[in-house]
Amino acid sequence: MIGNAMVNDMQLQNYVDQVMARYDFNRSGTLESGELVNFFNDLFGMCGYNQRVNLMQATQMMRQMDSNFDGRANKF
Repeated sequence: MIGNAMVNDMQLQNYVDQVMARYDFNRSGTLESGELVNFFNDLFGMCGYNQRVNLMQATQMMRQMDSNFDGRANKF
């Protein structure tokens, strides 16, 4: 469950794929923190969650996801 919306794993993966395709222009499977703002806002909207993130929040999320410290969020 995300927020007040019920989203199963398959739906979430489908939403991530759709939004990733929208912002990963070079199809590298990665997004930089500036791109994550739109990624998360679109993804949350698709899931029915009325949360919006700003650049600072996206940067903080990036730090948590960036396990290899390359400044990018990896899909794979």
